[in-house]
Amino acid sequence: DPAHPYERLDQVVEAGRGVVLDRRCAHDELAAACREPAEMTVVLGASVVAVAAFGGARRALAQEPLKVGIIGTGRIGGALARHWVAAGHEVLMSSRHPETLEPLARELGSRARVGMPSDAAAFGSVVLVSVPYGAMPALGLDLAAALAGKVIIDTSNPNERRDGAQAVEWQRKGAGLATAELLQSSRVVRAFNCIPAASLA
Repeated sequence: DPAHPYERLDQVVEAGRGVVLDRRCAHDELAAACREPAEMTVVLGASVVAVAAFGGARRALAQEPLKVGIIGTGRIGGALARHWVAAGHEVLMSSRHPETLEPLARELGSRARVGMPSDAAAFGSVVLVSVPYGAMPALGLDLAAALAGKVIIDTSNPNERRDGAQAVEWQRKGAGLATAELLQSSRVVRAFNCIPAASLA
């Protein structure tokens, strides 16, 4: 049980509401975002947020259950869904093909359901975005209104080979600031982007 003050998902959410718990960057590409004003975006070291999400299952009942929408339920989104359901939170896992997530939802039980990305954006007071970064502009166009005012946890990293030439500009700017602009939100928490998916399982 890690001895760390940031042990619960609700504390990560509080960071997204504008309280900067830790401005240290866990990866070089976040350095630019760390130099920006706190009100523009919130950047947390991935290790800090990992402790916040997973630490102290025994303490889970002490926090208010949250509704978490998951946009992009691959290896990272699926692993986090398991942990959050185990901690007592409700999740809506989404995909462009939500029927593929039904087996996982059945496994996780009554606190898990599936839907489209628009359903996840509407469902969660907290929304995890875990998609190839090239999809971020389209998400902003389609879902900015539904995401307005919500805490967004962003695991995605721009990659030129996968996401195209525009990834270079996103990397130059810093992924945290790029996400905040693309999703039209100032409540972005960068987390889990430097942790291998296998380590989250």
